[in-house]
Amino acid sequence: MLQPQAASTVLSSTQPAQSLLPLKLTPPPLRDGVLLRPDLQALLSEVRLHPLTLVIAPAGYGKTTLLSQWVADLQRTNAPVCWLSLDRGERYPAMFLAYLIRAFQAIAPQLGQEAWRVLSGASNMQRDWPLVAGALCSDLQRMLPTTTFLFLDDLQQVMDSAVIGQILSYLLRAAPPTLHIVIAARRAPTFAPISRLRTEGRILELSQRELHLSVEDARQLMASQGVDLSDADLTVLLARTEGWALSIQLAARALASQPSERRTDFVQALAGSQQQLLRYLATEVLADLPAELIDFLRLVAIPE
Repeated sequence: MLQPQAASTVLSSTQPAQSLLPLKLTPPPLRDGVLLRPDLQALLSEVRLHPLTLVIAPAGYGKTTLLSQWVADLQRTNAPVCWLSLDRGERYPAMFLAYLIRAFQAIAPQLGQEAWRVLSGASNMQRDWPLVAGALCSDLQRMLPTTTFLFLDDLQQVMDSAVIGQILSYLLRAAPPTLHIVIAARRAPTFAPISRLRTEGRILELSQRELHLSVEDARQLMASQGVDLSDADLTVLLARTEGWALSIQLAARALASQPSERRTDFVQALAGSQQQLLRYLATEVLADLPAELIDFLRLVAIPE
């Protein structure tokens, strides 16, 4: 993992973009058979009306899938879309700014050139980040005449950095009204000016409650695995899993291996916390995999 000094060294090299991972700037492709949520897809029209959209829920609720579906719909209309998937490496301001600039350059290669030059020569990001952010926002104000969308996925990975919170605050304050920022995270960010935007009714917010699967959603997931459950069983399944998409997907796969006459008993037997439920379902579905791999899958999917 790059340390702050290493990030600065890489960015000042003759070919700085080689240190960045291109796939982080591309939304993950939608899988075949992915569950479509017309109710959530319809919210895209509201995303266009707000400077900030927050999609906040624990892991496994389909945040990234929803954002990817929104991106696909926007791209079908030729709307400019920027994407950045975040991980712990971007909690260093230099790396975060580098990826942010490159995300915008994916739609406008000339945008951010001055910001990149300032970033490459900066020696102290704790002090110099306003120079980079200022140069970037100056270009945004001049070069984004049409509605543009910036998607930031997994923001919780960098939320322990006070400087990145300040950078995002600056971006929200200085970006042109044509820029709409969509953030997905496991917990809600608190940097300014979120409170003010919320008070003004200028944030679209989706929480765990909105991402819960409905009976019809669960029925579709069951059908994709060739499982037919009664409404009563589906209702019990949703209650046991709290509408958690990941658990319901695993339950569908586990039920597919059960004789039809035993499926009601299987659903009724589901109980426990989300961690316990995920471990049980993962064991049912992935019984042939090594135990350490099952533990890894459980750990990466459990809410923070």
